[in-house]
Amino acid sequence: MIGLLKLRTKQALKAYHANPLNRGIAYRREVQKLKQADLTKLNFGCGHFALEGWTNTDGGDGKFWIAPPNPKVIKLNVWDFLHHCPDQVAEFIISEQFFEHFDRQEGHRMLREWFRILKPGGVVRIQMPDLEKEVRLYLGQLEGVTWEKDLLPHKLSHVQGTCDPYGKLLQDEQYLPSMLLNNSMHMDGHRFLYDFETITQSLTMAGFCDVKREKFGQSVHSDLQQVDRHDGGDTGRHWVPQIVLTVEATKPI
Repeated sequence: MIGLLKLRTKQALKAYHANPLNRGIAYRREVQKLKQADLTKLNFGCGHFALEGWTNTDGGDGKFWIAPPNPKVIKLNVWDFLHHCPDQVAEFIISEQFFEHFDRQEGHRMLREWFRILKPGGVVRIQMPDLEKEVRLYLGQLEGVTWEKDLLPHKLSHVQGTCDPYGKLLQDEQYLPSMLLNNSMHMDGHRFLYDFETITQSLTMAGFCDVKREKFGQSVHSDLQQVDRHDGGDTGRHWVPQIVLTVEATKPI
């Protein structure tokens, strides 16, 4: 079954890249940037948080977010970037609030590709919403976080600022806890939310070992310390970092 999935993935990638419409001048320019870049430390889906000392990439999705204007960011979608990325070149890979924008099957595929491009001993760090914590938020069971003071102002600001009609409120409609949970799973291009058990299984299936939870901004690896940027802003900075799921895993030597 795994062999069949790999074959279909290769066939799909080959068909996509054989299409001349995907070979425009801008595309070739970004591919050239990739080929000239230092691929030791890769930041996938960087958005507006490009990190110094890292090769940052984000091609946008054409619907909910666009590629950042920063000329240093390689503006390729993740599959195009991986198509042109050699084997065993990276020591560290990070993604923040990015992995949940792919369904579970795409997640498996991405992890296999990240495993491929990492050197033996390399580490991947993934930060994303935590399904378990989102459910506890919905149930009002997360210590130190209240609906009226913390969640409602933050989530209302999010709904008002999104371009996704999924979460928009009608006139006189109140924002309720059920909307919080559904928006977390479906709004802004979210496709699948993980808990620690599920992401551990996916990472292990891709070949990774030593899967560990980490706290926001913290790591035993100096290169991975203080790389997290999605802290919730003014309305969420005091509580959002404690509800995200951050994991690190290692490619065996």
